[in-house]
This record gives sequence, C-alpha cells and structure tokens, in this order.
Amino acid sequence: MSVFRKRSFFAYLFIFPALVVLLTFVYFPAFYSFYLSFTNYNLLSRHYSFVGFENYWKLLHDPLFLDSLKHTAIYTAGVVPIQTLVALGLGLVYSSSNRFVKLMRALVFVPAITSSVIVSLIFIWIFSPSGFVNSVLSLFGVKPENWLIVPSAALPAIMSVAIWGTSAYFMVVFIAGINSIPENLYEASLIDGAKSAWQRFRYITLPLLKPSVFIATVLGMIGALQIFDLSYVMTNGGPGYATYTALLYIYDYAFSYNEMGYAAAASFLLFVLIFVVSLILRRYLEVKRWY
Repeated sequence: MSVFRKRSFFAYLFIFPALVVLLTFVYFPAFYSFYLSFTNYNLLSRHYSFVGFENYWKLLHDPLFLDSLKHTAIYTAGVVPIQTLVALGLGLVYSSSNRFVKLMRALVFVPAITSSVIVSLIFIWIFSPSGFVNSVLSLFGVKPENWLIVPSAALPAIMSVAIWGTSAYFMVVFIAGINSIPENLYEASLIDGAKSAWQRFRYITLPLLKPSVFIATVLGMIGALQIFDLSYVMTNGGPGYATYTALLYIYDYAFSYNEMGYAAAASFLLFVLIFVVSLILRRYLEVKRWY
C-alpha cells in the first residue's frame, strides 16, 4: 500500500464514526421527515397513506399557521438587528486584552451560557406585578402590570429577554473580528487624516468587520426563526396567540395532536423559509459596499 493510499485509508477510518452519526441522527431523520410530510401519519395509528401536497395546502390556508409565521417574523425583525448592534458595541468595548476587561467580558458572557429555561423563569418574576420592571416603572407613576399577559407587551418582553441572552454570544464573533484587524491600518489611517475614533471606526473597523456582521446576522436570524423555548416557558404562546410562533405550532401538532405528517410539512416550510432568507442575506452582504 502506497503512502498516499495509507493516509487516505486512515483519514476515512477516522471520518467514518462521525459520518455514521451524521447519517443516523441528521440526514436520515431529515429525509424521513420530508417523506412523512406527504403522508397523514399519526402517532396513535400505525396505518398511514400518501396524501401528496394536502398537508402543505392546509398549512398555507390555516390562519393560525400564518399568524405563527407573522409572530416569528416580527420577533426576528426586532431581535436580530438590535442584538447585532448590541453585540458590536460590546465587542468594541471588551476587545481589549487587559485583565479587568477580560473579567468583565466573562461576566457579560454569563447570560449566553445560562439555560434558557432558567432565564425564562427569572424573567417571569421580573415582568410580574411585584417584579423589578414594575418596581422601576412605579417610580414614574406607571400602574403595575403582569406584562406577560398583556397581548401588546408579551412579545416585546420575550424579545427583550432574547436580546439580553444572545448579544454576548455574538460579542465573541465581533471581538474575534476586531482583534484580527492589523494595527498598522489604524496607524496608516492617522497619517491619511482619520483623526477621530469615529472616522477610524467608519473607514477601517466597520468595513473589515463585514464577515463578522454576516456571521452574526445569519446565525442570529436562524436562531430567531426557530424561537421556541422562551415563548413556550414564559407564555406558552399566550396570551391568546400573541406569542404563538412557528415552532410552537409544529410542537403542538406533533406532540399534542400527534399529527406527525402535518407537523413535518410545517417543519419543512420553516426550513425553506430559513434557507431562502439566509441566501438573501448572503447575497445582500456580499454585494453591498460599506466603503
């Protein structure tokens, strides 16, 4: 056996376990779910039949599903830009390497590694009539409310929790991008007349952070379109259906109504939506010039 073939053999040998796991737990379930989306498969019945595009037709004519998509879109449109801007600001503040900044950076990152269920339970109290939010608002004469049962306030409340919990995660992306910018570019910009910090940020830092902005935006968008845990724990989709998102809809049909075929169709539609939006963002951020 030649050296090249021997190396290739060992390479494939080490890849094989990961490939088996990937095929078993990712690709097979994905393709099987796509197949089920064309059936009337129910968990309580072993018998099911092929129904073609009937599930997709029902989904596109179900007002509740369309409302769940609307709530998901509103949530995404509100969370992603703000969390990206906050993460960029945190990255600029905590990109230094001195010990104090490192300590503060670690503290700021704590929300990103805290269980979303624990975070949800904490914020249920914070938004309660006797919680922190109402304690602050009472200083300005605002009447205490349970903000999570106010239809117009429940979704913004969940959005604020998501921004608080995810901004630090994307802060790391921006810190990596900022620290990768050569220092001599800033020195050259001083010679070229970029005297203020804003000019250096506008003409040096921001254009070179374009890949970081792309990563933070796309990953944030994918995560936001899959919002489930916060809305499930904090409001369970309520009050009414004010915080009912696409994944809550899929969860209910899969595990409350046991209609796995219908839920699989909804899952695939959500996947297509995420894929299309990701492509649009990728094209926009590749074409747009920032300088």
